[in-house]
Amino acid sequence: MRELLIVVPVLAAVVIFVRAVSQNYVRSRCTETAEGKLIDMDTSAEGTGGSIGGAVYNAIYFPIYEYVVNGIAYWARFDRKSRNPGAFEKSVSVQYNPNDPEICFVKGLQGKVIARYDKNEYDKKSGGVNLTSDYKWRP
Repeated sequence: MRELLIVVPVLAAVVIFVRAVSQNYVRSRCTETAEGKLIDMDTSAEGTGGSIGGAVYNAIYFPIYEYVVNGIAYWARFDRKSRNPGAFEKSVSVQYNPNDPEICFVKGLQGKVIARYDKNEYDKKSGGVNLTSDYKWRP
């Protein structure tokens, strides 16, 4: 039992260290930058309270940025949450891996690409009206 009290914290520390090193390695491969534009926010709810009818829920917002690499537009969601939808910058610098542009970071947070499309082709077909704010219906 005593060994377990020593082994568990040591294993937890090793896991945290390995994850940090891995994340740093992935981020170090992101040597290129592109302008990211805030196109929308995903929302979620966060609740507090335990009694029936006594729970309080608040909306939580996560930014979605669009950035373009070689004519392909990527939409990336970032786990930088806020209760204020106006808290996110309209324009950010996105660091990405030139060999795999879906690997991206904004201010140290890794994004998750939720969609991508050929921006040049879309712009041609839309008659120059690019509706970037309505990402949900696009590929």
